[in-house]
Amino acid sequence: MRRPPYWQCERMERAEAAMRRGFVDLPHGQVHWRGGGVDHGVPLLLLHKAPFAAATLLPLMHRLGTTRPVLAPDLPGCGDSEKLPMPAHTIAHFTDAMLRVLDARGLGQVDVYGAHSGARIAAHLAVHHPGRVRSVVLDGFGLTPMTDEAAILRHAPDVVLDTQGQAMMWLWHFVRDQHVFAPWYARDAAHRRPRGLPDAATLHTRFVETAKAATTWQHLYRAALRYDMAEAARRITQPLMLLYARDDSVFAQFEAARALLPHAAAHATDGHETPQAADATAALIEDFLTQQG
Repeated sequence: MRRPPYWQCERMERAEAAMRRGFVDLPHGQVHWRGGGVDHGVPLLLLHKAPFAAATLLPLMHRLGTTRPVLAPDLPGCGDSEKLPMPAHTIAHFTDAMLRVLDARGLGQVDVYGAHSGARIAAHLAVHHPGRVRSVVLDGFGLTPMTDEAAILRHAPDVVLDTQGQAMMWLWHFVRDQHVFAPWYARDAAHRRPRGLPDAATLHTRFVETAKAATTWQHLYRAALRYDMAEAARRITQPLMLLYARDDSVFAQFEAARALLPHAAAHATDGHETPQAADATAALIEDFLTQQG
């Protein structure tokens, strides 16, 4: 039987795992979430990376939602979620906010997927609240904290809004260059990513989500850079899977992560930027979660 065109398959998946949006009220303000999927199975909490928002995880959510409930909040200060009130943010602050989101949504134990800065929150949640986390998927993470404050500020600068739109132009190139160079600020041939730019609609969505939080996403980025991920990952006792996209800025640390966590399932992937890559990555996650019972 011939496979239907991709857009028809995507429409069928969306019908099976329709995503909804909403807000939860926390003490500091509102957190925006996307979620849906079927109404049975252990829920999957998906945590995005800075500077983007939960919309970047929709390709995985639509696929994984066909077998389980899925929930992806915009982390505080990103997308449509209000920032946390404290002047100096830590990963523990973001973890506490995610626990409150789970409570507000009536979710007890969950599986957790986290990408980059989201992976740090996932690890912290698993280590410090083990009863709430059944299993963990960490997708692309650096092992060591960046302790050079000057480097942190240089790579996650404060955006100053102006009446000429220059801040928006800077943000556009900042978002675009995430796809062209790894890391984004190393704009030379040696650091060029092989995949190239996504389609215009994807790039537009990521710019809009970042522009919404132009002056606040830096709090998550800086908290992630300061976090000792190697120490946290070693303390995870739940079933663990590592994913590293081959053109990710941290892919060079894949083998070191495997050596650090020899008990974890580990896979090099093509990410989830294209439909085919999202299918393959979602299949790996689905197989891992299914093995947990």
